[in-house]
Amino acid sequence: MIYLLKIKTILAKSLFNYLYLKIIIMEKSSSSNPLEHTTNIKEEFAKLSSHLREDVEKVDDPQAKAMFEVSAEVIDGLEKAFNDYEHKNESAWSKNENPFKG
Repeated sequence: MIYLLKIKTILAKSLFNYLYLKIIIMEKSSSSNPLEHTTNIKEEFAKLSSHLREDVEKVDDPQAKAMFEVSAEVIDGLEKAFNDYEHKNESAWSKNENPFKG
């Protein structure tokens, strides 16, 4: 149990550090166009999701495999949210809607 907790902690820290460094290192665009930024971030999500799925095949521990796959699914969900924003597929992204309204 402690071993699994250590793996989860390491993965969480690694994922956070990876995303943080990617944001810091990523070329900062001077554009005020949000679509330029969402496109760059979606590319990073796709890379990270692919990396996680590749690692599923590299490890033998079933719990680590599950954790990598679930992490990839979460990243895919974030990528979908960015796509929905770009294509205004959700009412929350409509300019006429207030996403914070109850």
